[in-house]
Amino acid sequence: MARAGYRIFDADTHVIEPVEPVEAYLASADRAKLALEPLVRRAPARAGMSRYVVGKRPDLNRRLGSRERVAPPSAVTRGLKDGGTPWDVRWQGPPFPSDRVSFDPHARVKDMDIEGVDVNMILPSGGVPAFCGLDDVGLELAMYGIFPICPPELSLDDPDWEPIWAAAQEHDLAVIIHSFTMTVPYPPGMWDTWDNVFLQRSAGHVWNAQRNMAALIGAGVLDRYPELRLAPLECGHGWLAFWAARLDELAEMCRHALPPLKHKPSEYVRGPQYFQSIQLHEGELSVRQAIEALGEDTLMFATDFPHSESWFPKSVEAILGWTSISETAKRKLLWDNAARCYRRYGGQRGAGTAC
Repeated sequence: MARAGYRIFDADTHVIEPVEPVEAYLASADRAKLALEPLVRRAPARAGMSRYVVGKRPDLNRRLGSRERVAPPSAVTRGLKDGGTPWDVRWQGPPFPSDRVSFDPHARVKDMDIEGVDVNMILPSGGVPAFCGLDDVGLELAMYGIFPICPPELSLDDPDWEPIWAAAQEHDLAVIIHSFTMTVPYPPGMWDTWDNVFLQRSAGHVWNAQRNMAALIGAGVLDRYPELRLAPLECGHGWLAFWAARLDELAEMCRHALPPLKHKPSEYVRGPQYFQSIQLHEGELSVRQAIEALGEDTLMFATDFPHSESWFPKSVEAILGWTSISETAKRKLLWDNAARCYRRYGGQRGAGTAC
């Protein structure tokens, strides 16, 4: 379907991995090990399901400016606007996301039709990926096939990652940078935001993206793998232009600490290998300024559906109401850039065009 003549590609959506359908596909031996694993708990989830809680989590319950500990609103208080997180949702309904979108494809497509979205790029939440924090590698592999995790002691530019970048290029896969808020694998700075959810939500995703994209660009990864695409998600976009300019300056000042690069860092950001999702709350002016500074070929529309930052069902409506962004730039934002980033969608390997 198209909305107002636009095709819509949502570059960052999620499933909140429910326990029950996952365990239905586990071997009996793995289910038995899972039942005995002390670091794995289960918590209530939507639609009568449950979800995994793995490892240690910060409380993030200190009220800023005091030592008081405060609980988030209860699920009963939130009612239909309960997103299952210790912070409130930004859903703009009714209607609200269906309870079944994480395991029922028909329910998900129905919500996509309500929003006016043609394609979802779907990522996990903080349940199944958190199994990387266990010592039992066999159980971790049973829970998911390939999910590259960067442990705290290993930098993302380490040469040990080279086989991953090579395989991603060979199989035409984009490399996605997307941290979680408070679950294993912990985002950088997880234990440095003074146990306050406002600080952690404000800084965590942004710093994760800034550090990691700078490490990969500065290490020359995009030079060595010229068909590789890199895309930080759910980290905002307003900072990208100033960060690119800052990296340009620091690449000159700290040239001894970098390998030779073919381009300035900002030129990679503008070029065909780098993409980044927007966040709607930063607004039309912020998107327009980023496009003016970096060009039309980098930013991608994204909603975080069905997570708390989603404006469902009014995300697409908000973009369509923007009047200061050109028709060409809006089409690239809503479809073309994501189709180039995730170009295996529609069999567009190497084509570099919208599918």
